[in-house]
Amino acid sequence: MRNDIYEMKKDPAKKAEVAKLLAGRQVTYPATIEAGKWYALVVETVGDEMRVTLDGKPAGFLKSPGIAHATKSKIELGVAGKDGFFDDIKVWNAEPAK
Repeated sequence: MRNDIYEMKKDPAKKAEVAKLLAGRQVTYPATIEAGKWYALVVETVGDEMRVTLDGKPAGFLKSPGIAHATKSKIELGVAGKDGFFDDIKVWNAEPAK
């Protein structure tokens, strides 16, 4: 996340400018989930590509140069303003298969 864009998001007058800067860098995929049910969510990144599976089924994909940023170290999990729980979170680096 670029700090300049983060600051611009605070100014409603810059909404169009922010949208232009973020074009192609974010995506939303709808998912139907039940409250109180646990799901296995997997997020994999390789280079500038990210894919998401939910209970082993494809749920999302994004290709963006920001994903492969050399100093990226932040992971964020959100539930779009709703209530949600996360459990048994694992993060690791893996080498691509040869």
